[in-house]
Amino acid sequence: MSLIYGRVGAVRGLDLNAGVSLINRDFGGIQATGLYSQVGGDFKGVGLTGLVNNIHGDVTGVQISGLVNFDRGHMTGAQFAPLFNFVEGGLSGVQFTSVYNSNRGKGGFLQVAAMANANEGDFGGAQIGGFNFTSSRLTGVQLGLANTAVDLKGAQLGLLNLVGEAHGLQLGILNLSRHNYGVPIGLINVDTEIGQQDWVVFGSNLASIGTGVRTQVNHWYSVLWAGYGDSQGDISEAGFLGWNYGYSFNLGKH
Repeated sequence: MSLIYGRVGAVRGLDLNAGVSLINRDFGGIQATGLYSQVGGDFKGVGLTGLVNNIHGDVTGVQISGLVNFDRGHMTGAQFAPLFNFVEGGLSGVQFTSVYNSNRGKGGFLQVAAMANANEGDFGGAQIGGFNFTSSRLTGVQLGLANTAVDLKGAQLGLLNLVGEAHGLQLGILNLSRHNYGVPIGLINVDTEIGQQDWVVFGSNLASIGTGVRTQVNHWYSVLWAGYGDSQGDISEAGFLGWNYGYSFNLGKH
């Protein structure tokens, strides 16, 4: 126990510090620190820190801090911080924050942030936040305003969804992919390799003239269009905004 500053080689048990705690090697047990805590080796247990928690080795357990959690090794467990959670050696557990979660390495299974989640490597599980990013394969779901991944096996749910190769569901306003083998449901869906995008002009029994963009991805078609002129004749001045969506299938060889 220390009132202002405590420094020790290793701890097995209970570590209480009102100010700063520095542990050179491993820690196992329960740690409560007022301002700043640092462990030079592995951490196993529960850590409560008023401002910043900094672990240089692997973590197994729970970290709760008033501002920031830093883990230089692998994290197995849960992190809670109002500002920022950072894991450098891979994540097996959960990260909760109001601003930003970051994991460098293979990750899973849950990241929740009000602003952004980032995973540099494969991720299995769920990313929930304003912006979600996975630099490699995502196996699971991304839920946010904007989502991006290199490969997807699962679902992206957001206003803007970006992916390299998709196997699963994209649900949003704008869905972009390099190659989509799944189901894109959006106002505009784009596959840059084998998809089709063109501009259409047409008339119908709803609007005298309509024009817009038509996209085709993996036989799923969508048309976002605007039109003018009431074909029914009961409204003299009328404008239209429409979205059509459907699936194309062949009736025969040709």
